Amino acid sequence: MVDKIAVTSGREVVAVIEEATTAQRCLTVALRAAQRVNSLSLSALHICVDPAKLVAAVEEISLQSMREIEEGSDKDRLGRARAAFQRWATLSGAQVRWVEHVGGITSSLICEVKDAALRV
Repeated sequence: MVDKIAVTSGREVVAVIEEATTAQRCLTVALRAAQRVNSLSLSALHICVDPAKLVAAVEEISLQSMREIEEGSDKDRLGRARAAFQRWATLSGAQVRWVEHVGGITSSLICEVKDAALRV
């Protein structure tokens, strides 16, 4: 258990939901952090990485293409992540804003979490 949480001056906690299998744990940790630190608002972010639209190094595009073979398309991963989020939100009763961002991981994080007090 965390006794103290250091945060920046942001106004929200952002749970980055990379995949459905880790969504519940990530959201629960983010919710607890938001509740412990001045009742910050909570957002859940899923980044949709479509290798066909990615502007990145060849290695990153290849990695994302291999991920598609193993885990399905970006839309498949989005659907599973969104369903896991909705199940968790219903069970927890938490007020959480869902955010989807299409693009590369780094640029999406910079765009979507720049004002966050904490990223989980």
